[in-house]
Amino acid sequence: MRSPFRRPDEATDDFPDARKATFRLDLGGASGIGGRSENQDRFLIVPDLLVLSDGMGGHVGGALAAELTVGAVVAAWQAHLAAHPDDPTPTGDLLRGFVGAANDAVRAGRLTEERLEHMGGTLVITSVVAPTDDGWELLVATLGDSPAFVVRDANTWPVAHRHNLPGELVAAGVISEEEAAVHPQRNVVTRAVGIASTVEPEIVVVRVAVGEALIATSDGITDVLDGEQIAAFFDEVVAAGGNAEAVAHRLVDEATDAGASDNVTATVLMPVLGVGDATDAGDEDGDVDGSLDWLLDGFAD
Repeated sequence: MRSPFRRPDEATDDFPDARKATFRLDLGGASGIGGRSENQDRFLIVPDLLVLSDGMGGHVGGALAAELTVGAVVAAWQAHLAAHPDDPTPTGDLLRGFVGAANDAVRAGRLTEERLEHMGGTLVITSVVAPTDDGWELLVATLGDSPAFVVRDANTWPVAHRHNLPGELVAAGVISEEEAAVHPQRNVVTRAVGIASTVEPEIVVVRVAVGEALIATSDGITDVLDGEQIAAFFDEVVAAGGNAEAVAHRLVDEATDAGASDNVTATVLMPVLGVGDATDAGDEDGDVDGSLDWLLDGFAD
C-alpha cells in the first residue's frame, strides 16, 4: 500500500512516459443541499487553491460563517499573490495565517448580531506547491471535521485526522477508523473556525500522481459513502473521460441518492497528462472563479 504522504521510487512505473510528459492540474467542485433545508457549505476555487468550509450545523449563521471563511482565505491568497508575484509558493506558516484570517473574520462576524454569537465552521485548504516527476506536491491545511483524503489504489487515504471527538480518539490510538465512522458523538467538533481566539490547523505535505486525486468533502458525503465507494466513483468518472468537476458532481449526486442527511460538498484536485495551463479550474454557478462577487452579493441581501 502506498502512503498518501509520499511516493515510492517505482511510482512512475504505471506511467512510463510520465517524466517526458506535460502535467497539469484539473480542479473542480460541487455542492448540494442534501437532507437539509439550507445549504451551509461553501467552496471556492481559484488557480492553485481550493477552499471548503462546512458551516456548523444547527447553529444560526452557519452559511455566513462558511462564506466568511472561504472569502477570508481567498482574499488572503490574492493579497499574497500581489505581494509576491515572482515566488508565491505557499508555506505552512502562510496557510496558518490564512486560517487565522478566517478565524478572525468569523469571530468579528459573531459580534455583529446576538443571534450569530455561536456561528463557526470547518476549513480545508488545498494549495499547490510544485510539480514532481509524476504529479504534484500539495500543502493541505485542515481545521474541523471536514475530511481530506487522497484517492489511491481503489481506496481513500486520510491526510489528517478529523477534529471531532472520535477523530481525536483515533489519533490517540483508542479506537479504529471503522469505530470512528459510527461513533455516536462524531458530531462533537474539537477544533473549528471562529470558536476560539486562536486556532491551530493541521498542515501536511501531500503528493498526488496521475490517476490519483486529493479530495476534500463536507461530512455529509463521508457519512453515507465509504472510502472504497468514493474511490470506485472516482475511477468510473475518470475512466469515462470525466474531469475533476465531474468527479465532484458524481460524489454529491451519489451521497444525495444514498440519503445524506446533511449538506454535501466536494472539491477535487487531480493531476492529468496533457497540454494546457498548469492549473485548470472550472466554473460552476459563481462558486468556482477568481473573484468574490458571489460572496459580496450574498452580504448585500
